[in-house]
Amino acid sequence: MSVVIEAPYPHYTWPAVDPLLELRVVKQLRRSLSERDRSGVIGEYEERLGEFFGTKHALSFSSGTCALHAICVACGLGPGDEVLAPTYTFFATASPFAFEGVTVKFCDADAFGNLSVESLRNNVGPATKAVILTHMWGVPCDMRKIVDFCREHGLRLIEDCSHAHLATFEGQQVGTFGDIGVFSTNQKVLTTGEGGFAITNDIELFEEMLLVGHYNHRCRQELRKGSAHSAYALTGYGLKYRMLPLSAAIGLHQLERLDEIEDRRRANYQVLARAVESTDLFQVPTPAYAHEHGLYVFSFLVREGVANQRDTVVAHMQGLGGAEFDAPGSTKPIHNEPLFCQGRSGKPLTPTNASFPGADDFYRRLIKCPLWGYTGDEAFVQGYAQIIGMSGQR
Repeated sequence: MSVVIEAPYPHYTWPAVDPLLELRVVKQLRRSLSERDRSGVIGEYEERLGEFFGTKHALSFSSGTCALHAICVACGLGPGDEVLAPTYTFFATASPFAFEGVTVKFCDADAFGNLSVESLRNNVGPATKAVILTHMWGVPCDMRKIVDFCREHGLRLIEDCSHAHLATFEGQQVGTFGDIGVFSTNQKVLTTGEGGFAITNDIELFEEMLLVGHYNHRCRQELRKGSAHSAYALTGYGLKYRMLPLSAAIGLHQLERLDEIEDRRRANYQVLARAVESTDLFQVPTPAYAHEHGLYVFSFLVREGVANQRDTVVAHMQGLGGAEFDAPGSTKPIHNEPLFCQGRSGKPLTPTNASFPGADDFYRRLIKCPLWGYTGDEAFVQGYAQIIGMSGQR
């Protein structure tokens, strides 16, 4: 077996560190390592995010998970409430809700790994207060059907867009369909090293999130005078989830380059997709509705009926030098994880008896690799495309 790519691992790092990024970080390092309000780089970063997504409010956090925790509190969710969530996702989509004692009622996946609308209908009940979805691996959910479902039942809609920064559904950016959108920015398309942010047009939700993680100066300056929230301005709700200014500086650099990053990633996506289409064994999960991919990673499926070959195929691809090919283990059906079965109570594990055939099937069939987005990535893109073509024949 001849090796296609001989370059040592890792084959992918992000972001690409260029002189402008170094200059931004050094400039911020000399200016301030801590900012208590929006007067500096934090405010500039949030302003640019709001402009990009066209929302009234954008609020930065130290991680996407912290942002989700703030959202849970802002939506008033607690013990006795249920949130409908995908079982096939990264666990942080649901873990902040479980931490707060909310019952996470899991739903199955459709053919594209996303939240099944049929499963939502089968699981909604009197205690259901909200739906959280994930646009898995950059493929947008069927937002028309999900929005209609939430309106029909009077439910909050939370979009986890951590995989889908640049995704659209029928021409509209994901994260702008529901009450609130949340994004992780660690190694995602728009990166801040570590971090996250939330976007919303709802002033009540925005003020509640401020109170959860941005106490004192920001709350005093930004809470509406005379609002019920203003009494908590000094202390907030007791937590501190502020983003580091250095992270915001990195984020600003990425926003300035976002058109270039998107163009390059979309072109590289097409190279890899064409390689998949040339094979017998693989397919790209592509919904029929109008959408644009979010460009986090390149994911594809082993075709139905040969799911049992997936791990063998991945090992073969790695053996050809494609060390970044991966069958994800942490992003998986999560309904039987102890946090969701028993919370933090320490009671005996009580796994759910529900079945999730769509999620199980998608999980068993998925393979992913990086989606490069920087100058000089051509050799890796072409090499990984070649390995896909060589490995995808029956």
